Amino acid sequence: MVIVVVGVGVVIIGIIAIALRLSLALPAAAVGDQKRFSLSWNATKGNTARLFAIFVLTELPFIILALFYMAPYLGDVISAVQTHQHPRPFHPGLIVQLLMAAVRALSLPILTTQLSLIYDILVRGGGPAETAR
Repeated sequence: MVIVVVGVGVVIIGIIAIALRLSLALPAAAVGDQKRFSLSWNATKGNTARLFAIFVLTELPFIILALFYMAPYLGDVISAVQTHQHPRPFHPGLIVQLLMAAVRALSLPILTTQLSLIYDILVRGGGPAETAR
């Protein structure tokens, strides 16, 4: 059992590390870079732990907000799952999903801006873009 838990943990950490290393592919595509995946992979080399810390610190307020708003409904959701109740029109699980969607909608623009700034720093060296004269 311990080996399975450790194995699952290693796989999850690996997936997170790969996702972080490829996280700059979207900003690279937005500015027209053709080799966006290799560019992202190379630019994030040695910065995976920093990227993880940045994403955790950015998402933490939204996670706390979601838990705060979901707390009153979690007991009902767990009870419904354990008793195999059929969903009602305003099932607590639906309410939790709607609240999570609202929180994601709040955090998405912040994460997009964050990725763009990280791309600017790691790929372009930061600062204003050079203008053609």
